[in-house]
Amino acid sequence: MAPRVRGKLFLSILFLLHCCTVCVCQIPVSCCLSTSSSCLPHRAVVDYRIQVAGQGCHIDAVILVSRRGLRLCVAGDAPKLEEVMKHVDELRETCGHNDYMGKRCVGVKPSGQDGGLFF
Repeated sequence: MAPRVRGKLFLSILFLLHCCTVCVCQIPVSCCLSTSSSCLPHRAVVDYRIQVAGQGCHIDAVILVSRRGLRLCVAGDAPKLEEVMKHVDELRETCGHNDYMGKRCVGVKPSGQDGGLFF
Protein backbone atom coordinates (compact mmCIF):
# COMPACT_ATOMS: atom_id res chain seq x y z
CA MET A 1 0.00 0.00 0.00
CA ALA A 2 1.35 3.40 -0.92
CA PRO A 3 2.28 5.81 1.92
CA ARG A 4 -0.35 8.37 0.81
CA VAL A 5 -3.12 5.79 0.87
CA ARG A 6 -2.08 4.62 4.35
CA GLY A 7 -2.09 8.21 5.61
CA LYS A 8 -5.53 8.93 4.18
CA LEU A 9 -6.87 5.65 5.56
CA PHE A 10 -5.41 6.42 9.01
CA LEU A 11 -6.92 9.93 9.03
CA SER A 12 -10.29 8.59 7.89
CA ILE A 13 -10.38 6.01 10.68
CA LEU A 14 -9.26 8.62 13.22
CA PHE A 15 -12.03 10.97 12.07
CA LEU A 16 -14.69 8.23 12.32
CA LEU A 17 -13.56 7.27 15.82
CA HIS A 18 -13.73 10.92 16.90
CA CYS A 19 -17.27 11.30 15.51
CA CYS A 20 -18.48 8.16 17.29
CA THR A 21 -16.96 9.32 20.58
CA VAL A 22 -18.71 12.69 20.34
CA CYS A 23 -22.09 11.05 19.65
CA VAL A 24 -21.81 8.65 22.58
CA CYS A 25 -20.92 11.44 25.02
CA GLN A 26 -24.12 13.38 24.30
CA ILE A 27 -26.47 10.60 25.42
CA PRO A 28 -27.52 10.87 29.07
CA VAL A 29 -26.92 7.54 30.76
CA SER A 30 -28.36 8.15 34.22
CA CYS A 31 -31.93 7.15 34.85
CA CYS A 32 -34.06 6.08 37.77
CA LEU A 33 -33.76 2.30 38.03
CA SER A 34 -36.39 1.98 40.73
CA THR A 35 -38.98 4.23 42.32
CA SER A 36 -40.26 4.96 45.79
CA SER A 37 -43.96 4.98 46.55
CA SER A 38 -43.57 7.74 49.13
CA CYS A 39 -43.05 11.41 48.41
CA LEU A 40 -40.98 14.13 50.05
CA PRO A 41 -42.86 16.85 51.95
CA HIS A 42 -43.85 19.58 49.49
CA ARG A 43 -41.92 22.24 51.46
CA ALA A 44 -38.64 20.37 50.89
CA VAL A 45 -39.04 20.01 47.10
CA VAL A 46 -37.85 22.81 44.80
CA ASP A 47 -37.67 21.04 41.42
CA TYR A 48 -38.87 17.98 39.54
CA ARG A 49 -38.23 16.29 36.21
CA ILE A 50 -40.44 13.73 34.50
CA GLN A 51 -38.65 10.64 33.19
CA VAL A 52 -40.48 8.83 30.39
CA ALA A 53 -39.81 5.19 29.55
CA GLY A 54 -38.54 4.75 26.03
CA GLN A 55 -36.76 8.10 25.90
CA GLY A 56 -33.42 6.75 27.08
CA CYS A 57 -34.72 5.21 30.31
CA HIS A 58 -36.52 1.95 31.09
CA ILE A 59 -39.17 3.10 33.57
CA ASP A 60 -41.55 6.02 34.06
CA ALA A 61 -40.71 8.13 37.10
CA VAL A 62 -40.72 11.63 38.52
CA ILE A 63 -37.41 12.86 39.94
CA LEU A 64 -37.94 15.20 42.89
CA VAL A 65 -35.10 17.51 43.95
CA SER A 66 -34.88 18.83 47.50
CA ARG A 67 -33.52 22.20 48.64
CA ARG A 68 -30.26 20.46 49.54
CA GLY A 69 -29.97 18.91 46.08
CA LEU A 70 -30.99 15.38 47.07
CA ARG A 71 -32.88 13.48 44.38
CA LEU A 72 -35.68 10.96 44.88
CA CYS A 73 -37.23 8.85 42.13
CA VAL A 74 -40.95 8.55 42.72
CA ALA A 75 -43.60 6.51 40.92
CA GLY A 76 -46.01 8.59 38.87
CA ASP A 77 -48.98 7.35 40.89
CA ALA A 78 -47.44 8.13 44.29
CA PRO A 79 -49.81 9.73 46.79
CA LYS A 80 -49.64 13.54 46.92
CA LEU A 81 -47.27 13.71 43.90
CA GLU A 82 -49.60 16.02 41.95
CA GLU A 83 -49.81 18.27 45.01
CA VAL A 84 -45.99 18.44 45.25
CA MET A 85 -45.61 19.20 41.51
CA LYS A 86 -48.28 21.91 41.71
CA HIS A 87 -46.46 23.43 44.71
CA VAL A 88 -43.16 23.51 42.77
CA ASP A 89 -44.83 25.17 39.77
CA GLU A 90 -46.36 27.84 42.04
CA LEU A 91 -42.99 28.29 43.78
CA ARG A 92 -41.26 28.84 40.43
CA GLU A 93 -43.83 31.44 39.46
CA THR A 94 -43.64 33.27 42.79
CA CYS A 95 -39.84 33.21 42.90
CA GLY A 96 -39.66 34.33 39.27
CA HIS A 97 -41.48 37.52 40.21
CA ASN A 98 -38.96 38.06 43.04
CA ASP A 99 -35.85 37.33 40.89
CA TYR A 100 -35.34 34.08 42.84
CA MET A 101 -34.39 36.04 45.96
CA GLY A 102 -35.60 35.39 49.48
CA LYS A 103 -35.62 32.55 51.96
CA ARG A 104 -38.51 30.75 50.28
CA CYS A 105 -36.68 30.67 46.94
CA VAL A 106 -33.47 28.95 48.13
CA GLY A 107 -32.61 26.22 45.60
CA VAL A 108 -35.39 27.15 43.17
CA LYS A 109 -34.35 27.50 39.54
CA PRO A 110 -36.30 28.79 36.56
CA SER A 111 -38.25 26.19 34.65
CA GLY A 112 -36.09 24.69 31.89
CA GLN A 113 -32.87 24.95 33.90
CA ASP A 114 -32.42 21.48 35.33
CA GLY A 115 -29.20 22.38 37.12
CA GLY A 116 -27.56 19.08 36.29
CA LEU A 117 -30.38 16.75 37.18
CA PHE A 118 -28.58 13.87 35.57
CA PHE A 119 -26.88 11.96 38.30
